[in-house]
Amino acid sequence: MCSKAMQAGLDEVRRVAKSSAYEARIIEEFVQPLGDPVRRAEWTYPYHVAALARQYRIATTPAHRKDAILKLVRSLSQGGATFGTWEQQIEVLVKAGPPNFRN
Repeated sequence: MCSKAMQAGLDEVRRVAKSSAYEARIIEEFVQPLGDPVRRAEWTYPYHVAALARQYRIATTPAHRKDAILKLVRSLSQGGATFGTWEQQIEVLVKAGPPNFRN
């Protein structure tokens, strides 16, 4: 009898832990775009800019990253932003370094 009660208690603890971990991942996905200009572009800009931002974020080689960021900046600059605005965005991206891939 006691064993069944303990197992039920353990099952409940596992369920709560899994639920909490899932909620934390969801919150992280919502909060992360606020600090990352590339993720912010993915979420807020029109499709073509969001697609370019995603290409930059998932690029795996320096050459692909460079190509993707140049396409992204060119696309954004065609939208009427000043050069200084995008220069600042590039500086932020360079300081941030390669994206941190997490599963």
